[in-house]
Order: sequence, then C-alpha cells, then structure tokens
Amino acid sequence: MHFGFTMPHITVCGICQSIMVMAFIWRCCCKIIKTFWVLWLLLFCIILGCFGFYML
Repeated sequence: MHFGFTMPHITVCGICQSIMVMAFIWRCCCKIIKTFWVLWLLLFCIILGCFGFYML
C-alpha cells in the first residue's frame, strides 16, 4: 500500500523535472538560434552590400 502511494509521487516529480529540464534546454536553444539568426542576418547584409558594391 505504501509503495503504491510513493510510486505516483516519484513519477510526477520525474515528469515535472524532465519538463523543467526540457524547458531550460529549449530556452537555451532559442537563445542560440536568435544569436545565430542575428549573425546570419549581418553576414547576409555584408554579402549583399559587397555584391551591390561590385555591381556598381
């Protein structure tokens, strides 16, 4: 009986912890993606600027 009561508690805690970890990883990934997006945008602007300069 006692074992039955402790098991759901452990699984709920485990699920909550995994959700917290997933949320943390997701937030880190979003930060990395945003940073790289800005870098790619800058790189794209530089390339376009160079092409535009050569076209002139």
